[in-house]
Amino acid sequence: MTDSKPTSRTRRTVTRTILFLAVGSLIGFGVYGYLVRRNVRILKKADRYLTIGENPGAAEELARQVLFLEPENHEAIVVLGTALNQQKKFDEAINAFQRVPRSSESYPEAGYGAAACLMFDGRYVEAESLLTTLLELHSSFDSARELLRTLYIRTYRVREALELVSKRYRQIPDDLTYLPLVLKTATEFPSGLGIENELATYNRRFPRQPAIVGALARAYWLKGKTEEADGHFRELVQLANPVPVNLAWAAQFWVETGDLARAETALDRAEASLGNAVVPPYQMSAIRSSQAALAYAKHDYEQTQELLDEAIALCPDEPSYYSKRAVVRRRLGDQPGAREDNATGMRLGASVEELRRLASRVNNGDVSPEVCENVSKQLAELGDREFSTAWRRLAVVLAGRRL
Repeated sequence: MTDSKPTSRTRRTVTRTILFLAVGSLIGFGVYGYLVRRNVRILKKADRYLTIGENPGAAEELARQVLFLEPENHEAIVVLGTALNQQKKFDEAINAFQRVPRSSESYPEAGYGAAACLMFDGRYVEAESLLTTLLELHSSFDSARELLRTLYIRTYRVREALELVSKRYRQIPDDLTYLPLVLKTATEFPSGLGIENELATYNRRFPRQPAIVGALARAYWLKGKTEEADGHFRELVQLANPVPVNLAWAAQFWVETGDLARAETALDRAEASLGNAVVPPYQMSAIRSSQAALAYAKHDYEQTQELLDEAIALCPDEPSYYSKRAVVRRRLGDQPGAREDNATGMRLGASVEELRRLASRVNNGDVSPEVCENVSKQLAELGDREFSTAWRRLAVVLAGRRL
């Protein structure tokens, strides 16, 4: 009997403690639920500032409010990064986007945002690496693919851009709406003053990036600025991991300017940089074409023809290869072969120019059945049966919609 009172008192204490904790938990859950709902409303408001109100500063402030209470709110991190990007605070934006882990549902958006900031800031090599990884993880993320395609185009790597979009098309061949982008990519080749100036600006801010140095050298070469092109090509061969195609361009440039020793060095680097990797045919064909140019300069015409034969086998739709082989065949006394190559080169060249003209119409929104039929015809001339057939299918679909 003497122990009954302490026992009852203990029970009452325990009961009160449990009730207190229960009430506290309910209040806590209520407060947490309120804060979560509040943060959702805040993020929606921040998103409106970014997309409608054009007030990234206000969006940044709201995102930071959410992150103060929820530091790991990945949606808020993406909003913060986007707001910083719109204010041209690229380094801060990149740091924000990189806080989102790959396991998060927000990672594709964060990765895309970081890559866009890297490109805006001229850091093309880092952007390319990030976009490549992002597409490996999320192969259906077309926005990332389009950004990578743009990067390839702006660094004079049209073939890589075409391979990228062609692979996407082959994954879903019934999606004919993607075809105009394939055409645009196949015929796009920037060479204007604006691209040259932009590349030069990026190169000054972020020097020694092989993709930028090689593209800038090519831009100068195309514009006839030989001294500037020579300087950048010389820099390129000293850099680590240059794109093999860029080295092939460097070799071709030095063959044309008479520096055969330097051309040979560039070609050796190109071969070495290939390693054991699976190399796209157009890259190897460019190297073989440059090797052929070097062999021709050394008056080794038989080797020149052998190398051009290989380049054509790898990339049969390149008009310049046939024109070059016509010259060496004439040197070797093969007049019928030279005439055939000349005719083929002229035919392919005409098809490429017509495709460029048609691409300008497609870019302006003219994707009519007639344009598609013409595209199909020119692709057939180039020997591309796959996409010739695809464009003809698109023409049939569009004609059916008109009925």
